[in-house]
Amino acid sequence: MDEFDSIVSHYLDRIGRGEIEFDQIRKELEGKNIDGESISIIIRKIDGELIHHTTNQYHLATLKNLAVFGAVLTALGLVTIIISLLGLLNTTSREIIVFAYGPFFSGIFILLAAIRKKNQKGKIFSNEKSLFDKVGKRLN
Repeated sequence: MDEFDSIVSHYLDRIGRGEIEFDQIRKELEGKNIDGESISIIIRKIDGELIHHTTNQYHLATLKNLAVFGAVLTALGLVTIIISLLGLLNTTSREIIVFAYGPFFSGIFILLAAIRKKNQKGKIFSNEKSLFDKVGKRLN
């Protein structure tokens, strides 16, 4: 399968650089007189890697948005705490705990959880396998 893997990585690089579209790969492989079964394997592997890459990009964007939300929530909680400590906000101590400290600590928790998830061993979800690995093992 090393030959398949090198062909797959070649076409993934070309797609990444914008030299070729996905639907042109089959025609190009047929032009190189590669048999139909091998072409199907290569196409499935390329498709699996493209889906995996797109899914990772989506999850990274989601984690970034979650981190931004956590930072904003933390900042709002901090501003509320400062305003209440300066006496500009007339509340009792119980209201302050819920109104100011709740968003502050919730925001920190959300921010840290998003950062931790993003930094886990180079993958977004630690137990997630590449579709390329799944397709490759199934076809071997």
